[in-house]
Amino acid sequence: MIRIGTEESKFIYFDVDETLIRWHPIESEIIIDGHAMGINWNVIKYMRKCKANGMTVVVWSQGGCEWAEEVVKVLNIESMVDVCLSKPSIYVDDLGQFAWMGEWVKVNNKGELSSGF
Repeated sequence: MIRIGTEESKFIYFDVDETLIRWHPIESEIIIDGHAMGINWNVIKYMRKCKANGMTVVVWSQGGCEWAEEVVKVLNIESMVDVCLSKPSIYVDDLGQFAWMGEWVKVNNKGELSSGF
């Protein structure tokens, strides 16, 4: 079993597709698996700020933990990322996600963040 964090730990989860990278960029900045992608520098800047504030940074994707890890490596942000995960297919809890999930920092179609600290 892998154990990460304590009750006091602060975790932040970053999605991969259309969050860290953009599949339909105005201009391509990187190539991953033969696909031209854009880097969302606003999100990476926010990630850097979260890490500097002592948060545990998790990158997750519906594409799986391998995809998340590949993108982290291509973006050269390994030093900021603590864990790569697949997004859950199902979760079992006594509460719905809105009871415990915390703040949602939305990324709009221009790659801008809607809130944060």
